[in-house]
Amino acid sequence: MHLTLVIPGLVWKSDALPHPARELPLPALAALLGRGEARWLPAADTERRLADAFRMTDDELPWGAVRWAGEGGDPGVDCWMCADPVHLRLAGDRIILADSRELAITTEEAGRLIEMLNTELDDALTFQTKTPERWYLRLRARPDLRTHSIRQAIGRQVDALLPEGADARIWRRVISEAQILLHKHSVNIVRESQGRSAINSVWLWGCGGYPRLEPGPANVVVADEPIALGLARAAGIGAEPLPANAHELLSRHAKSHALILLDRIERAAAYHDAGDWANGLAELERDWFVPLVRALDSGSVRRVELDTAGDSARLRVAVRSSDRWKVWRRPRPLHLIQPPAAVS
Repeated sequence: MHLTLVIPGLVWKSDALPHPARELPLPALAALLGRGEARWLPAADTERRLADAFRMTDDELPWGAVRWAGEGGDPGVDCWMCADPVHLRLAGDRIILADSRELAITTEEAGRLIEMLNTELDDALTFQTKTPERWYLRLRARPDLRTHSIRQAIGRQVDALLPEGADARIWRRVISEAQILLHKHSVNIVRESQGRSAINSVWLWGCGGYPRLEPGPANVVVADEPIALGLARAAGIGAEPLPANAHELLSRHAKSHALILLDRIERAAAYHDAGDWANGLAELERDWFVPLVRALDSGSVRRVELDTAGDSARLRVAVRSSDRWKVWRRPRPLHLIQPPAAVS
């Protein structure tokens, strides 16, 4: 069995001291990091890392159509974009984005806002959703755009991340019009009266039609993220939700090459929430790293790859079952791992 674990947010980016993993008992993770062959690679966010697994190389990747398919929708032959509800707030002289997971949007709120946007904006644009926190735009034709994912925008100054390309001016105007409409909607008036953040913009990204992909090295994708599930569907390979722990996964797949997205700590890392990040890391140690070390030691798993993904330099560690005999490779605590100044 061969497992590739994509773990965005594993390498803590903040310079704040002490490191939030310093006092955490993480012997299994330290064993994996120390035993394996480690390599620093150029930055790649979660979407780009998943795209690499399926050999997708375009600058603008069709995440709207892929994610819609991952949620069980039929993209057909149309163009899709993710149009995620967000809150933009002023922080000094910067505009910072908080994503929908900070907003606790109800189904009723999402339905009313989408109905309004579909009524008031251009007839060529159709907003759709399957969940309150993930919205989509279905288009009649594909615009010339280059966009940035919602993950790249969380907690960031957004001006430099708005759509670019030949049609960027049109779509920046669409965003501005949507912001005006959302600002004065009764849903947001009520939310603000309750002390809740307004749903005051949409983040447009991932423009394109549904791709037809060749299968990658993995023969099953294990994830809760609909983009990962949509990629598996596009490639015609197996896809299933993330189990509670590695024990369940190993009991199901004795001879698979599984691509696993463990994104439990990604959000905490993006928001620099050290407490939640540490709690999530302790859960990953218990539920995933400890069983995987045991499986490598027993030989039931032949190879485990850890890929940190992220928007800073990313670390990839490949651990083989035979590496357990290389006693000179000592455990490597996570808090001592720092990315190099430059990665090529």
